[in-house]
Amino acid sequence: MRHTRQATLLIAVLLGLGTSRAAASANPLVGGQWSYTSYRSDGQASYSMFFVFQANGRFDMRIVNTGLTSDYTGTYRLSANLQAIQMVYQDYSPRQDCNQGFCYPIPPLVQLGAPLIDSLNIISASRFELMDASGPMLFVRGR
Repeated sequence: MRHTRQATLLIAVLLGLGTSRAAASANPLVGGQWSYTSYRSDGQASYSMFFVFQANGRFDMRIVNTGLTSDYTGTYRLSANLQAIQMVYQDYSPRQDCNQGFCYPIPPLVQLGAPLIDSLNIISASRFELMDASGPMLFVRGR
């Protein structure tokens, strides 16, 4: 009886590892760079975001707006049904802006170390929509 439970547990663990590997290889976000651009009411670009998602659960993000480019790194996890993504931002740069002999701190745009969960809608192999508190954002896969 004891060996049966241990064997059952071992099989469950091995099946779980296989599922994790299969899920990682089937992750629709891995590969290429994803981009989103927000536009002002006058049609001018306000800012752009670029994500690269890695199979190991890490991501790199770049935000480009007038006068400043910020880079973020962190980890992510997709829900089993691919309808949500949890991201934890872990680090960012630059942390200060120095100009004319003075340096000013640049705080992060997102809270570091805290999980953020957003709705996710995989539209196609080259498009997904992310919904956060600011509204929907359509990301397009680049090359």
